[in-house]
This record gives sequence, C-alpha cells and structure tokens, in this order.
Amino acid sequence: GAYLADGSEYRGNYGLTSKELAEFHRTRLEVLTDTAVDLLAFETFPSAQEALAIADLLADRFSDHEAWISFSCRDDSTLWDGTPIAEIAGKLRDHPVITAIGVNCVHPDHTSGLVARLREAAPNQAVIVYPNAGRGWDAEAGHWSGADSPAEFADRAQSWIDAGARIVGGCCLASPDHIAALRERFKPA
Repeated sequence: GAYLADGSEYRGNYGLTSKELAEFHRTRLEVLTDTAVDLLAFETFPSAQEALAIADLLADRFSDHEAWISFSCRDDSTLWDGTPIAEIAGKLRDHPVITAIGVNCVHPDHTSGLVARLREAAPNQAVIVYPNAGRGWDAEAGHWSGADSPAEFADRAQSWIDAGARIVGGCCLASPDHIAALRERFKPA
C-alpha cells in the first residue's frame, strides 16, 4: 500500500536492508497474528527483496499462519524493481507458509502473461490476480486514462482464468459493478 506517499513504495526504492524490511513487517505481524486471522495477505509488492524478507520472517516467526504475496509489475514479466516474476515465483514455490502468489495493481493488458509465468514457475501455488480496471496512470496529470467497463473487465478475466488464475478480483478503478460483472460471468450454472 501507499505507506511512503511519494510513489517510491510502488517501485521498491526503500533504501532499506532486508533485515530492516523484516523488522518493519514483524511489528505489524505480531499485532495481526495475535487475533483470529485466517490468512495474511501481502500485496502490491514491487520488490523481490521485500518479498524474500517477508518469506523468511513468516517461516521463522509466523509459521502457523498461511499467507499470500501479490506483486505489482511494470510489464507482463517484470516486477517494478526489475526482477523477473518467474524468478521470484520460483524462489517462493515451495514455501511452507505462502500458499498463493499473484499480481495486483497491474495493467490489465499484462495480467495474462504474468499469470502464465507464475503458473510455470510455481505450479503448485494458487495464483491470484486483481489488476486495475484502468488502462494507465498519467502521473503528470494525476489521473487514470481510460478504464474497462465492468463487462470488458469480466471478458478480460476469462484469459486470466485460462492462463491459470484461481482467485480473481480487481484493484484500482475496479468498482462494485466490476466485481458484480465477474460474479455474473463466472458463477456456477
């Protein structure tokens, strides 16, 4: 999420060591895991370093909880920090606590390729996707340019499922109408 509020949280430019990242998350995890939490969801990770710090922390200190990690990516194969998604997925594929990996806050055009790479690199992990409904963020103007209608978003989701996604949702610009369109499109007959 938007913790730093200067945009660097979306690029992974934290200027922190893996140990410092783990400590940042450890204090929050202690609060969360002191409740009846069912699943820990780590999302919008632009950095392999942060994901690996979390993975180690989960295995060492919070192994009695299941978790998923979802990444933000610059294209259909690469995290914002430059790490290939297949590389980080391969490192997480047999993790004892992380039961699903995926992408969120990504351009919808990149989603099918990302899902395919995740499935190939980590075939035993559930793949989750919740891309943006918007086509792109214009940082200079400070607004989204274009967006899929709910029906268009649901149509796109078929390719994500075909590529291997097991959990599908929406991120930025995905409204309740977008989620309703997903439900209508994919509800059991």
